[in-house]
Amino acid sequence: MRQECQALRDEVHALKATAAKDSNSSKPPSSDGLAKPTPKSLRPPSTRRTGGQPGHPGQTVRMVTTPGRTVRHPVERCTGCGRSVQHVRP
Repeated sequence: MRQECQALRDEVHALKATAAKDSNSSKPPSSDGLAKPTPKSLRPPSTRRTGGQPGHPGQTVRMVTTPGRTVRHPVERCTGCGRSVQHVRP
């Protein structure tokens, strides 16, 4: 049981050492693993709220019941298997 406990302690120590490393170490960035440090923004903080600002006119395009024109986009082949879909009902 003591050997197993010591092996687990060694493993925890090795994992902590791996987690503490980042791209500033002597190893290349590709060896950092999946846990990358979050990037720090260089942009100074703003006093404005995110999104559209008060007084800005919106540009939303609403859906209409009868469109002015209709454009057909025919599909000739299945994007998954490449078989013809000309004789298949939608």
